[in-house]
Amino acid sequence: APFDVSIGALVVCGVLALLLWEENYGSNDDDDDETTNNNQQQTSLPSTRYRRIINTLNGAWTTLLTDPKIILLGIISSLFEGHMYIFVFFWTPALVEYAHNDNDNGNGGSSNYHDVPFGVIFS
Repeated sequence: APFDVSIGALVVCGVLALLLWEENYGSNDDDDDETTNNNQQQTSLPSTRYRRIINTLNGAWTTLLTDPKIILLGIISSLFEGHMYIFVFFWTPALVEYAHNDNDNGNGGSSNYHDVPFGVIFS
């Protein structure tokens, strides 16, 4: 039920963002007023927009490769996420195997996913 309610909140927030937020085009500190006015008139040209996008992506790529803190953050984040995915994918089979070994004495070892008390584990 909480996830169903979140769909409504997502739609409401999306509509509010579309209606209330304006595009941030940024500014260049070295531009004077005349150049800024010319740039605002030229933003409608697709080639100018394309060049701006490419320049922005090139700057981001350069920053990404030259700042060791960003590279280190990416490596640490990747390692953490990798460990979390490994845990998520393997914890259920590990619990089933544990339940199977625990039940070997009592019911002949017939354990499956339904024998593991997931409700107790999640609570």
